[in-house]
Amino acid sequence: MGYLANATDSHGLPAMSFPILITSFAPWQAHQLSNSSDDLLMYLHRQRGLPANVTMLRHLPVNYELAPAIVMAKLLELCPRLILCCGMAESRPCLSLEQTGRWQQTVLYTSLDLTRLVRDTRVTQISDHAGNYVCNYLYFRLLDFIQRQRWPTLALFIHVPVLTSANRAILAADFALILRRLTLWAIQAMSGEDTPYPAKSSPAVLPLATGTAPVPANVSAKSNP
Repeated sequence: MGYLANATDSHGLPAMSFPILITSFAPWQAHQLSNSSDDLLMYLHRQRGLPANVTMLRHLPVNYELAPAIVMAKLLELCPRLILCCGMAESRPCLSLEQTGRWQQTVLYTSLDLTRLVRDTRVTQISDHAGNYVCNYLYFRLLDFIQRQRWPTLALFIHVPVLTSANRAILAADFALILRRLTLWAIQAMSGEDTPYPAKSSPAVLPLATGTAPVPANVSAKSNP
């Protein structure tokens, strides 16, 4: 309750001081001038579409060892109540809210009710597979840590399509709506109210030690995240 206040900010949310962490990736292929996940965050930042309590962790390296290590270090430093990891999906036309992170035979689910989260969005879909590379691996490591440690953080991975002049504003509006909803859910959880993200059972978690990373063999850091 100490995080909450009666006033509201410019986004219509209760004024608050708890941190929100949002991450983006760097480009990883020669033809890419930028990464759309970072492009979207910068567009929202320029439009003042992000709350003041957001910390952006930009340009994560597309690397199986480094990306999770950097995000986990920032998670432990900030203790955010909400973390959104964002990556680029060049072949997808919509924002994709990732339901699972996978490693070997283990599938971990986000605890968030994504069906409710996408309500009233225009170009956002639910995805049941975050890919086979660094984005998926980062998400798996994050969900694994949060579930093992019972960390009081809502977590989601969002894949962002390539931004164009035609889709940028619509994608930004959907992202802002999703962020507002997640922030309100985090506030409800902190205040002890019922929350719309019932925990979902997952298969047994692999025995990963915190701070260690079973990096996939023979996979280049240049692969699609």
